[in-house]
Amino acid sequence: MTVSPPPPRPSTTPPPLWKQFSNFTNNSPAGLEKLLRLLQALAQIVSEVSMSSSPALAVQCAVAKTQLALARRYFRFFKFIDSFEHAFAALSPASASSSSSSNDSGSGFIWRSVEAGKWSCLGLYFLLEDLTILDAMGIWSTTWSRDVFVSANQFWFYALTLSLIGSIWTLISSPVPESESEKKKKGSEPPSAEKDEKTPNTLARKHTPDRTPLLKRIVVDGCDLLIPGSFVGWIGATPTQVGVAMVVSTVVAAQDIWVTAQQ
Repeated sequence: MTVSPPPPRPSTTPPPLWKQFSNFTNNSPAGLEKLLRLLQALAQIVSEVSMSSSPALAVQCAVAKTQLALARRYFRFFKFIDSFEHAFAALSPASASSSSSSNDSGSGFIWRSVEAGKWSCLGLYFLLEDLTILDAMGIWSTTWSRDVFVSANQFWFYALTLSLIGSIWTLISSPVPESESEKKKKGSEPPSAEKDEKTPNTLARKHTPDRTPLLKRIVVDGCDLLIPGSFVGWIGATPTQVGVAMVVSTVVAAQDIWVTAQQ
């Protein structure tokens, strides 16, 4: 009787960096969009820094920044549909019942209102931006495209502000994770104290959600807030500062997309 060899175990060795980069850009549209965003931010920084020393390079980088920004708009052309869908979902009865089961009615209503407002403003930003894409492509120039694009960035500013409020609200209202000193102190307690581990407060501490995604979202939204804020004149930031903020937010947001693309 012939015994067949066992099947080979899957290799746990991570793929080479070039393969990971290929997965990030080719298997994920979001990854390619983040790469273009990073190149756009770098082009903006180089354009501003080299304006006095090398005007020709500054003009070339400015053109590259404009073209990269236009290319990224194709990726989000229909995103207003998903944004409005999220806004309606936040106000749906199912969302209201689920939020009221975990929070009190007042907190749940505030959270749903912030979520609905955020996604509604984001949907209006995408929709108004789409109305100006022919003008940006140089196909159909209009007299109103500039005003519409300014209004679109205003709604983007509102969406980012509401997203920051929602993230900070969730961060403050979530239970505080147990520190290492508290864990050591608990380990030195008498055995009678172990019975208290099954109390609701202790169980809540054991199942405290990870705050890393919330902190990342706050960093990303805080940096991105400079883009529409400086464009409409509500935040006094230079183009170089905006470019640096774009680099930071892009790198932070791209980390999770990179990990997901390798799975």
